[in-house]
Amino acid sequence: MPKQEKIAWILGIGSLLIASHMAMELSGLLHLKDGLVASQGGLLRLCLKVTLAGIFFELVGDYIRRRPTDEVDMDERDQDIHAKADRFGLWVFAALVMSSIFTLTGWQIAGVTAVEIPAMAACLILAMVAANVGRHVAEIYHYRIG
Repeated sequence: MPKQEKIAWILGIGSLLIASHMAMELSGLLHLKDGLVASQGGLLRLCLKVTLAGIFFELVGDYIRRRPTDEVDMDERDQDIHAKADRFGLWVFAALVMSSIFTLTGWQIAGVTAVEIPAMAACLILAMVAANVGRHVAEIYHYRIG
């Protein structure tokens, strides 16, 4: 298993843990009150915690990636895989943002009059974390299959 694939596994599992933690916590922090999707006090703390954890995992992965070893650091195949994985992650993020826009429109039709900005920000951060998971999964897929 090449070094870049090991890093992709580490970052993929870390991103998946972050996304699952946020998804489990998010459902308890949002509630419907008088036609407004409102949040409780811990939502900002959760968003900050998830953002800092994501930055930490990416910094650890970057440190491992730059550490000198006996094997070649990155060749053209690795760069091509990174480009494909980044492109897939951006497509996942775009799809999640579009689906959240359609969901908010559906809520508007269903009678929910508004959504608080922290609730929308939390959904966008969850979309970013999910896109990061998709990026790492695509990277692992291309190392294993393609």
